[in-house]
Amino acid sequence: MMDLTKLIVEDNLNFFAVNKPKGLIVNVSNTTRSETLQDLVKKHIDQSLDYHLQILNVLEKKEIKVLKESNYDSISKLLINDQVREVLKSLMGVSTELIKEFTDRNGIVHRLDKDTSGVILIAKNAPAFKELKSKFVKRRVRKTYYAITFGDIVNTLKGNDFIHVDLPLGRNPRHRTEFAIVATGRSAESFVYASNPYEMQISDYKESAKKKKDSTFSCVKVLPKTGRTHQIRVHLKALNHEILGDNTYMGKSQSKVAKKLSAPLMLHAHTIEFKFLTKSYKLSASFPKEFAEVVNNIFK
Repeated sequence: MMDLTKLIVEDNLNFFAVNKPKGLIVNVSNTTRSETLQDLVKKHIDQSLDYHLQILNVLEKKEIKVLKESNYDSISKLLINDQVREVLKSLMGVSTELIKEFTDRNGIVHRLDKDTSGVILIAKNAPAFKELKSKFVKRRVRKTYYAITFGDIVNTLKGNDFIHVDLPLGRNPRHRTEFAIVATGRSAESFVYASNPYEMQISDYKESAKKKKDSTFSCVKVLPKTGRTHQIRVHLKALNHEILGDNTYMGKSQSKVAKKLSAPLMLHAHTIEFKFLTKSYKLSASFPKEFAEVVNNIFK
């Protein structure tokens, strides 16, 4: 069993953040057989989840949709101890639906693909879950990803500071497990910049692109405005900058190169910035060892 405490990069009364390793699935599903982040989180905040579930059970039996001050006395009498009643007080104005979503997801506010590493936020209570989820919905969270891609990003930028990719995403009609640019898909926006190993704090190399044998590689920084499934991977592919190690969207020749380099999916959710209550947060997740090794191998 993985030790969640070793993954934590921020921890406070309302939420915590972890550096998810590649290969760890975020959410439990009917097809998931391996341990998930949701399983690990449940053990970490089991008492809070238990208190919320006790309250949820009462609210659903009473068919209460939103907890109000006028409901407090009648509900508190049905709860087993003062600790649960204290949680009940904090839930005033919170909908039963939101409390259920918090417990169903074990507080996990957003997600990353299985093979994408990086920072993820987990709420410890329903009010924090509501607040953090709202920030994602209203796009008040700044996320910074780094990737190693095929191709020369400097040539693609053509002297510009960044590329604004505004291409809708949907299921690939030919391969339902993949996503693609689809005219009728959901809106998706990404801002793509050139980066380098020095900016990523992996090495002193300051060039964005490097030719190695028959392939050219680039360090790329992506700031997604939306958070669609596979968004960055598909948007970079649309720019002809497939991510190194992306077995879903690379071509056959690129797959051979990735295999020779022993490259995992070279995409990492490095930083997340947001304001919670009165404090501003900038949380960063260090690059996995295997990610840094591939970067050093290419750019040395």
